[in-house]
Amino acid sequence: MNRKVLATVLGLALFSGWSTAAEKTEPAELRQAIESLVDELVQQGVLPPEKSAAIVERVMQQVRRPVPAAAPPASGTPVEPPADSLSVPYIPEPVKQEIIEQIRPRVREDVVQNILEEAKRERWGMPDAFPAWVNRIGLFGDIRLRAQLDQYADGNATLFYKNIQRINERRSETSAPEDFINTTEDRDTARLRLRLGLLAKVTEELNAVARIATGSSSNPVSTNQTLGNSFRSSQLLLDQAFLRYQPPGLTLSGGRLPNPFLGTELIWDEDLNFDGVAATLSPWVWRAIEPSRDRFAPFLTLGAFPLQEFDLNRNDKWLYGAQLGFDWKFKKNKLSAATSYYRYTGIVGQQNAPGSDLLDYTAPQYVQKGNTLYDIQDPNPPADRPLYALASEFKELDFIASLDLAAFGATHVILTAHYVENLGFDFAEIFARTNGGAVYISPLEEDTRGSYFKLTVGAPKLQNQGDWQSLWGYRRLGADAVLDAFTDSDFHLGGTDAKGWVLGGSYTLANNTWLSLRYLTSDAIKGPPLGIDTWQLDINARF
Repeated sequence: MNRKVLATVLGLALFSGWSTAAEKTEPAELRQAIESLVDELVQQGVLPPEKSAAIVERVMQQVRRPVPAAAPPASGTPVEPPADSLSVPYIPEPVKQEIIEQIRPRVREDVVQNILEEAKRERWGMPDAFPAWVNRIGLFGDIRLRAQLDQYADGNATLFYKNIQRINERRSETSAPEDFINTTEDRDTARLRLRLGLLAKVTEELNAVARIATGSSSNPVSTNQTLGNSFRSSQLLLDQAFLRYQPPGLTLSGGRLPNPFLGTELIWDEDLNFDGVAATLSPWVWRAIEPSRDRFAPFLTLGAFPLQEFDLNRNDKWLYGAQLGFDWKFKKNKLSAATSYYRYTGIVGQQNAPGSDLLDYTAPQYVQKGNTLYDIQDPNPPADRPLYALASEFKELDFIASLDLAAFGATHVILTAHYVENLGFDFAEIFARTNGGAVYISPLEEDTRGSYFKLTVGAPKLQNQGDWQSLWGYRRLGADAVLDAFTDSDFHLGGTDAKGWVLGGSYTLANNTWLSLRYLTSDAIKGPPLGIDTWQLDINARF
């Protein structure tokens, strides 16, 4: 630290908290004033933390420097102080305060300027190398490599389950194998997932987030890129882009945002993002005697999300959601529970008049498999012009609870239960709508409930080297319990009308790098035989 910086630091400290140098050799008030000033410079990013202690000591050394003794002068003879001594005259309190107010801004500017100059010379992180906005932006992301094996049961139905997405897009249906999903041929694939995001701190309460990812623009529930495309490049898509406003007790988000609801893959795939707005209100928090451990926080989340917008009519498709729940932390444990209601509007297919296609827009843009569908073309259409649409309304009521028990040290035991029921299924209405129950897959049956149980043992989050986690889960998802388009794309290779088990384990090889193995086995519930076993070996890295 150069002499000018020491002098200005010392000067500000003297004017801020010390009246006379003759009172003590090292007054506590002076040290406290100097430390306070240096700490403020550190917090502002002007001074590196590792330099702060040394600066304080060097300033105090200047203060404690002894004044050489001298013979008493003859009476009336003026005394010249030594060149390196420090002399502070007595200043009356009102005058001192006035001087402080006048000199503090100038001295502080001199201190900051001199420290910045020395930091530049000594390259203390080069604070002058980047503009201020750089400090308000951060990058985050992850990459996953996956080897996947899909095995099909020997007794599966052959050339029966239609590839509805392909048929609707082509508006044609044949008996060719490509118009049916694979149910017999085992398949192994190599897949890649990359997600790269940016978080910008606009203000203390407003953030802007954007993320790009691999995947397909036609598939909302997967960001996987299947490898094996003659070395051609993969595409990156806009996966998220939203503003998030977070004053105390409120989170308000708008744009293309992550799932705002507490839930599981029983209803929502983990890669699914929502277009629209969502608000979570949590203004009340009750704390127990030990506030660091016990806390009860209720919350209410509301959301409105457009699914499909049309230029020529006002019958846009929407999803509305409401969730009421709480997070309760007691000792080291945590219980989260919520009740939700999800209402879809405008998604039911409407039958076209003979020779008309005005109601084609009522067919879904994306389907997986499982929901009850019917052909909305002329009741006696040409064989090559089918268009399948949803037969049922969807008004989903669900209950979820998750208990995280941390009584075993670093090993947590997490129990999760989830139940959902579609209150919008009306057998009589669907029977009339589908011309007497002419549905795919017939006969028309009601299966509108889903249930999910999972046990997880190990680290609650895979982060540090040596963390491990094992899981066991069971689920049963009726054909019309939820909209098949947005549920888990891995279990039963996507969709509804499936039941089965999930087993898995993960181990962290290094910080934020882990290896996972999962086994998923499932069977169709009401449709023709369809059994699928899926193995997934992943290596993940988060940054």
